[in-house]
Amino acid sequence: MLQVRDYPRNGAPVRRSTAVEPDDPRSYYSVSRRIVAETPNSILADQYHNPMNPGAHYRTTGPEIWEQSGGQVKVFVTGMGTGGIIKLHRGEGA
Repeated sequence: MLQVRDYPRNGAPVRRSTAVEPDDPRSYYSVSRRIVAETPNSILADQYHNPMNPGAHYRTTGPEIWEQSGGQVKVFVTGMGTGGIIKLHRGEGA
């Protein structure tokens, strides 16, 4: 697995942000919006405000967990690395 220190060696720039309020120009929200504005042909996936993000988990992640558990999910606990959204689709009879 690549570590942050590995990215410059592989050609990817690393830009660190500061733990500040979201509207601060140094926040990762502001820095990422600025990078997209300055970079031709780039997009901001924006997992926090993109309605496709929870929809993708609803359509894929939830059913995958349900299938792999044989429909035996009683409790689902997960750690969130970036605070992304996970919804578990409850199957019939759940």
